[in-house]
Amino acid sequence: MQWILANLSLGIINLFPILPLDGGRALLLLLEQHIGKATAKKWMNQISFLCLIPATFGMAVLFWKADGTFGMITILIFLCYTLLSGNRLIKYQKIHHTAFRMEKGDFPETLPVEHLGVRWDYPAKKLLKNFRGDKYYVVNVFREGVLVKTLTETQILNRVLTSERSITISEC
Repeated sequence: MQWILANLSLGIINLFPILPLDGGRALLLLLEQHIGKATAKKWMNQISFLCLIPATFGMAVLFWKADGTFGMITILIFLCYTLLSGNRLIKYQKIHHTAFRMEKGDFPETLPVEHLGVRWDYPAKKLLKNFRGDKYYVVNVFREGVLVKTLTETQILNRVLTSERSITISEC
């Protein structure tokens, strides 16, 4: 009976809309169809975090009632770690996707161009976080209201990838 209850519990937990669980992956696919990949991933991180709060409480109650079931605590630690490391993974996926597009040479002709304006001292990595894979970005750099230079997404990415330290957009 305990094995049936344990398997049923794991199956129900797996349906929670928390990444990387199956319920989270299914919801991510549904969201991607309606709002796009980049936005869906951001929303899923928020949804996962919000669902992890009551899951944490529920697992704490189960831990207390079951006299120390360490399996639940292990699952909770895994989910927390995955959720916290997910944001870093999304950043690396964006950079990898852009680098892959650069190798294929499928832009900017095939993608809509988005123009952005930023201050000269804005961190380049922070700017890359805002880029989406379905657009090509051209960035106007301003210093004290004056246009200093114009950079492409490719130029910024190349400079960030080759730099060994954190750089500002003016150094690209």
